[in-house]
Amino acid sequence: MSTICPPEHSHGRNSTCRSLHHCKCDDCRRFAREYEFWRAAQLRHGRPLQVDAVGSQRRIRALQCLGWSMSAIAAHAGYSESWVGMLLRVKHVKPATAAKVAELYDDLSMRLPETNTRDQKAAVTKTRKYAARAGWPPPLAWDDEAIDDPGAAPADWKDAG
Repeated sequence: MSTICPPEHSHGRNSTCRSLHHCKCDDCRRFAREYEFWRAAQLRHGRPLQVDAVGSQRRIRALQCLGWSMSAIAAHAGYSESWVGMLLRVKHVKPATAAKVAELYDDLSMRLPETNTRDQKAAVTKTRKYAARAGWPPPLAWDDEAIDDPGAAPADWKDAG
Protein backbone atom coordinates (compact mmCIF):
# COMPACT_ATOMS: atom_id res chain seq x y z
CA MET A 1 0.00 0.00 0.00
CA SER A 2 1.49 3.36 -0.99
CA THR A 3 1.48 6.25 1.43
CA ILE A 4 -0.21 9.43 0.29
CA CYS A 5 -0.23 12.55 2.41
CA PRO A 6 -3.27 14.80 2.88
CA PRO A 7 -4.71 16.33 -0.31
CA GLU A 8 -4.23 19.90 0.93
CA HIS A 9 -0.44 19.50 0.70
CA SER A 10 1.48 20.79 -2.30
CA HIS A 11 1.95 17.52 -4.15
CA GLY A 12 4.79 17.69 -6.63
CA ARG A 13 5.66 21.33 -5.88
CA ASN A 14 8.10 20.88 -3.00
CA SER A 15 9.76 18.07 -1.08
CA THR A 16 7.52 18.16 2.00
CA CYS A 17 5.10 15.43 0.92
CA ARG A 18 7.84 13.06 -0.16
CA SER A 19 10.33 13.68 2.65
CA LEU A 20 8.05 14.19 5.65
CA HIS A 21 5.00 12.14 4.73
CA HIS A 22 6.72 9.58 2.48
CA CYS A 23 4.13 10.29 -0.19
CA LYS A 24 4.48 8.09 -3.23
CA CYS A 25 1.97 9.72 -5.55
CA ASP A 26 3.10 10.27 -9.15
CA ASP A 27 3.50 14.05 -8.73
CA CYS A 28 5.71 13.70 -5.65
CA ARG A 29 7.85 10.99 -7.25
CA ARG A 30 8.31 13.14 -10.37
CA PHE A 31 9.33 16.13 -8.24
CA ALA A 32 11.83 13.97 -6.32
CA ARG A 33 13.44 12.73 -9.56
CA GLU A 34 13.69 16.27 -10.96
CA TYR A 35 15.09 17.63 -7.71
CA GLU A 36 17.73 14.89 -7.50
CA PHE A 37 18.74 15.59 -11.11
CA TRP A 38 19.07 19.33 -10.33
CA ARG A 39 20.94 18.63 -7.07
CA ALA A 40 23.43 16.33 -8.78
CA ALA A 41 24.04 18.94 -11.50
CA GLN A 42 24.68 21.64 -8.90
CA LEU A 43 27.19 19.46 -7.06
CA ARG A 44 28.83 18.35 -10.31
CA HIS A 45 29.46 21.99 -11.25
CA GLY A 46 30.79 22.90 -7.81
CA ARG A 47 27.79 25.05 -6.83
CA PRO A 48 26.96 24.77 -3.13
CA LEU A 49 23.40 23.88 -2.19
CA GLN A 50 23.78 25.89 1.02
CA VAL A 51 26.19 28.49 2.38
CA ASP A 52 27.01 29.59 5.91
CA ALA A 53 24.32 31.97 7.20
CA VAL A 54 26.76 34.11 9.18
CA GLY A 55 27.06 36.78 6.46
CA SER A 56 23.29 37.11 6.14
CA GLN A 57 22.94 37.32 9.92
CA ARG A 58 25.65 39.96 10.21
CA ARG A 59 23.98 42.03 7.49
CA ILE A 60 20.58 41.90 9.19
CA ARG A 61 22.07 42.79 12.58
CA ALA A 62 24.07 45.65 11.07
CA LEU A 63 20.87 47.02 9.54
CA GLN A 64 19.24 46.78 12.95
CA CYS A 65 22.04 48.98 14.34
CA LEU A 66 20.79 51.67 11.97
CA GLY A 67 17.25 51.19 13.23
CA TRP A 68 15.86 48.91 10.55
CA SER A 69 13.38 46.71 12.41
CA MET A 70 12.76 43.11 11.45
CA SER A 71 9.38 44.10 10.04
CA ALA A 72 10.93 46.90 7.95
CA ILE A 73 13.66 44.57 6.67
CA ALA A 74 11.02 41.96 5.85
CA ALA A 75 8.86 44.50 4.03
CA HIS A 76 11.78 45.62 1.87
CA ALA A 77 12.68 42.00 1.13
CA GLY A 78 9.11 41.10 0.24
CA TYR A 79 8.92 38.41 2.92
CA SER A 80 7.39 38.02 6.35
CA GLU A 81 8.97 39.07 9.62
CA SER A 82 9.20 35.40 10.56
CA TRP A 83 11.43 34.87 7.50
CA VAL A 84 13.91 37.40 8.91
CA GLY A 85 13.70 35.77 12.34
CA MET A 86 14.36 32.37 10.81
CA LEU A 87 17.46 33.68 9.03
CA LEU A 88 18.85 34.79 12.38
CA ARG A 89 18.49 31.26 13.79
CA VAL A 90 19.71 28.93 11.05
CA LYS A 91 23.26 27.78 10.34
CA HIS A 92 22.96 27.61 6.55
CA VAL A 93 20.94 29.29 3.82
CA LYS A 94 20.53 28.77 0.11
CA PRO A 95 22.90 30.84 -2.03
CA ALA A 96 19.89 32.67 -3.52
CA THR A 97 18.75 33.66 -0.02
CA ALA A 98 22.24 34.92 0.88
CA ALA A 99 22.27 36.93 -2.37
CA LYS A 100 18.82 38.39 -1.58
CA VAL A 101 20.00 39.50 1.88
CA ALA A 102 23.22 40.95 0.43
CA GLU A 103 21.21 42.91 -2.16
CA LEU A 104 18.87 44.17 0.54
CA TYR A 105 21.85 45.14 2.72
CA ASP A 106 23.44 47.06 -0.16
CA ASP A 107 20.17 48.93 -0.62
CA LEU A 108 19.48 49.76 3.03
CA SER A 109 22.91 50.01 4.69
CA MET A 110 23.68 53.54 3.55
CA ARG A 111 20.37 55.11 4.53
CA LEU A 112 18.29 55.40 7.64
CA PRO A 113 14.74 54.15 8.07
CA GLU A 114 11.88 56.63 7.88
CA THR A 115 10.84 58.32 11.11
CA ASN A 116 7.88 60.35 9.89
CA THR A 117 5.37 58.99 12.38
CA ARG A 118 5.46 58.34 16.09
CA ASP A 119 5.26 54.57 15.49
CA GLN A 120 8.17 54.69 13.04
CA LYS A 121 10.30 56.68 15.49
CA ALA A 122 9.48 54.24 18.28
CA ALA A 123 10.35 51.22 16.13
CA VAL A 124 13.67 52.75 15.06
CA THR A 125 14.60 53.72 18.63
CA LYS A 126 13.63 50.33 20.01
CA THR A 127 15.59 48.50 17.29
CA ARG A 128 18.71 50.65 17.76
CA LYS A 129 18.65 50.13 21.53
CA TYR A 130 18.19 46.38 21.10
CA ALA A 131 21.13 46.20 18.69
CA ALA A 132 23.30 48.34 20.98
CA ARG A 133 22.54 46.12 23.99
CA ALA A 134 23.40 43.06 21.90
CA GLY A 135 26.69 44.67 20.85
CA TRP A 136 26.11 44.24 17.13
CA PRO A 137 28.42 46.24 14.85
CA PRO A 138 26.98 48.68 12.29
CA PRO A 139 27.49 48.32 8.53
CA LEU A 140 30.63 50.45 8.34
CA ALA A 141 32.38 48.17 10.85
CA TRP A 142 32.31 45.33 8.32
CA ASP A 143 34.65 44.94 5.38
CA ASP A 144 32.49 43.94 2.41
CA GLU A 145 34.98 41.21 1.51
CA ALA A 146 35.03 39.70 5.02
CA ILE A 147 31.44 39.90 6.23
CA ASP A 148 30.66 36.39 4.96
CA ASP A 149 33.78 34.86 6.55
CA PRO A 150 32.83 33.17 9.85
CA GLY A 151 36.33 33.88 11.18
CA ALA A 152 36.30 37.60 10.35
CA ALA A 153 35.89 40.28 12.98
CA PRO A 154 34.42 43.76 12.57
CA ALA A 155 36.58 46.86 12.82
CA ASP A 156 36.93 48.43 16.24
CA TRP A 157 33.80 50.53 15.84
CA LYS A 158 32.92 51.26 19.47
CA ASP A 159 35.82 53.66 19.90
CA ALA A 160 35.29 55.29 16.49
CA GLY A 161 32.34 57.42 17.61
